[in-house]
Amino acid sequence: MTRETFYHIVLILGLQIERQDTNMRQAILPDKRVEMVIMKLATLSSLLYIVNQFSVAPCMARVGTCEVCQLLQDITANKFICLEIIRYPKEIIEGFNAM
Repeated sequence: MTRETFYHIVLILGLQIERQDTNMRQAILPDKRVEMVIMKLATLSSLLYIVNQFSVAPCMARVGTCEVCQLLQDITANKFICLEIIRYPKEIIEGFNAM
């Protein structure tokens, strides 16, 4: 996936998935939420792997991925997002680490 495609998805979903900070914790940024969902959908990684990769609580990883997946389904139902085919999952992970 190119950086432009990623930020296009964040732009589409950004306002719906943006949250406010609370006294107990900081909100997860929209781009980080989209990163978690794309990694979950693009690879066969478990939620525990995503928890470790993005340093979020397990419940937030589950709720966040479900919420963003539902929004992706609702908002982009009549739209196409073309993703580049990446043959190796290592390239996906390196792309996330480069951000």
